[in-house]
Amino acid sequence: MATTASNKKVARAASAGGGTSRRQTSTSWGYYGTLIGISVVGIALIVGSIIGARLDRKPPYVGSKPRAVKLNAAVASAVKKHGATSKEAKAAQAVYDDYVVNQHVHAAYGTWDCTQPKGKEFLPLVNGENDPDNTGVHAHADGLIHIHPFVASVAGSKATLGKFFNTTGLNVTAKEIVLPAKLASADGKVAATKGRTIKTDTKCASGKTGKIRVFLFKSAKDTKPSEPLGKPKDIPLKANEVFVLALIEDGATPRMPPNATALESPSDAVSATPTSSIAPATLGSTVAGSTATTVAGPSTTKVSPITAPPTSLAK
Repeated sequence: MATTASNKKVARAASAGGGTSRRQTSTSWGYYGTLIGISVVGIALIVGSIIGARLDRKPPYVGSKPRAVKLNAAVASAVKKHGATSKEAKAAQAVYDDYVVNQHVHAAYGTWDCTQPKGKEFLPLVNGENDPDNTGVHAHADGLIHIHPFVASVAGSKATLGKFFNTTGLNVTAKEIVLPAKLASADGKVAATKGRTIKTDTKCASGKTGKIRVFLFKSAKDTKPSEPLGKPKDIPLKANEVFVLALIEDGATPRMPPNATALESPSDAVSATPTSSIAPATLGSTVAGSTATTVAGPSTTKVSPITAPPTSLAK
């Protein structure tokens, strides 16, 4: 009997020990799973930060007055430490100029409708003065796409035609071009427009069938437009490019929109004007990539980049 009781105690102890061992194993897996989860989240945050930093180095930049002031101070510091004609001062000046100029850029666009008489294919401009804008990609009544991001979601490679469509109500797909109804411009130069939809496979004035296509001129002086691949909404926006949103016959090429000349002197262009200009040879010279922007002389002290508006109406 004693032996039997002893055996039962040993069995119970072994059973209890086994149970404890299984619980310890389960707890260990949970612990390591938590560590792995935390690691994955941490890595994702780091990667996201790196991607964000890289995005911020591609124009158009997110407009930020504090950053402009910081870069401006870097110019003054480099001039003081190394001299106005030093490579360090020139490099700091270049970074400042690039940021201030390229955080506010413009592209142009026109809408081509092959059902219209020859020579009159471009439709009237659409007024976007009253469009609410929380991102910094919008239209006025000048046929330009105004691109000065308030948020990272429309900066760098994320500044796309789709973001412009979201603000204006204009839309282009492979099947149609949707033109929104708009009020007349404040100066009366752009008449009110009625909403309309242009469908693909519509017969053109020539009698041929038209297709919806998007053409891209690299500049207002380009003579041979290309056709970007992919969906229209995903096409990136870059400074001084010209888009033609078209219903057009196969094999035909649209002309340059007449409003593309507005790229030469946008009404709201931002000047690169640091407190301390560096080499005298650069004073008054045109900054690359913007025919309307110049580097100011030593007497100019203002800094004028665009800052994010508290609401949606600042443009």
